[in-house]
Amino acid sequence: MKFTKLQIEIINDRTELPCAMSEVLADEFGIGFNLAEDIVDENLPNLIKKLEAEKPLNMYEASLALDIATNRTYPDQANDAIGDNFPSPTDPIMTTQRANAIYASHENMVNKIERVLNQPKPCGT
Repeated sequence: MKFTKLQIEIINDRTELPCAMSEVLADEFGIGFNLAEDIVDENLPNLIKKLEAEKPLNMYEASLALDIATNRTYPDQANDAIGDNFPSPTDPIMTTQRANAIYASHENMVNKIERVLNQPKPCGT
């Protein structure tokens, strides 16, 4: 499976905030923020490639993938920006059509991630 250019943009919108992802991981696993940061730094770089290859994910990668899938900031910002320039003043005006396309692309991305997360786990993992 491949993510579209827009889906990669949506994913990058979340992964460009590793501190926020570390906070989510720390809360989920009941670990300190510094340890969570180390885990994010170790597991995030290859996550997209593993998702696209539909390879099994370790528990931290699965948590990061779920974080990406459940983060709705990008489509929500697009919806809020209807009639404005999005994501920057040099970009075209956000239309309802464009916001709907971003929402649909996000939903498709979530379905792709869920397919990987719902794969049967190999024995011993």
